[in-house]
Amino acid sequence: MGQSNKCGSYQAIFSRDFIRRLVQKPISLLTALSALGLLGLVIIELSRGNIYYGRLEYVDVTTLAMVALLVLRAVTKLHSAPDLETFSIALVSSLSFLFSYEAIYKWSFFLLPWKMPPLELREFLLQVGVGLILLTGFTQGVYKLKRASVIMLGLFITTWFFWFAIGFPQLWDGVKYYDAVLDLPLTGNMIYVLNRLTKFFWFMFYSFLYA
Repeated sequence: MGQSNKCGSYQAIFSRDFIRRLVQKPISLLTALSALGLLGLVIIELSRGNIYYGRLEYVDVTTLAMVALLVLRAVTKLHSAPDLETFSIALVSSLSFLFSYEAIYKWSFFLLPWKMPPLELREFLLQVGVGLILLTGFTQGVYKLKRASVIMLGLFITTWFFWFAIGFPQLWDGVKYYDAVLDLPLTGNMIYVLNRLTKFFWFMFYSFLYA
């Protein structure tokens, strides 16, 4: 049921009623067009064989695609909501998604925040603070923990613990930052897929939050 609702929300982009309402909400319309433009950029970069986008310090283009889809998810799910509310939730979901993941990622290198160097700690606290703006969606009744979102959260946690179990290897150097419980032979491509898989499950957790 959750999957069909999600597909239905993206299909709503092509409905006449949705387009009519969107035209009446200029900020939401601009937001949706920006998201579509970002998806277009992702397609162009992938067609050129580029996995990373250099103008944004080589961010992975799949991350850009997830951000764009989260924005479109908000616009389609809240097409009946006031214009500013739709825009704010789109902003909340995309920013919280990005910064919360980065906070979890940074925490994974230190485990205890007080072991972080001052600069790392400052960035971590900022990431946590921005990530927690997700709570505004719950206070407004826009978000709700449902079965699908809980399942995605469980898959995210399971995949992350597996990453720890194999030593938390990193793509840029292949070094294992912890003693591996599961000593598996790993390639760069395998580490990349594991990294992307964690972010995909985190993205799906956010996507299924809408009440």
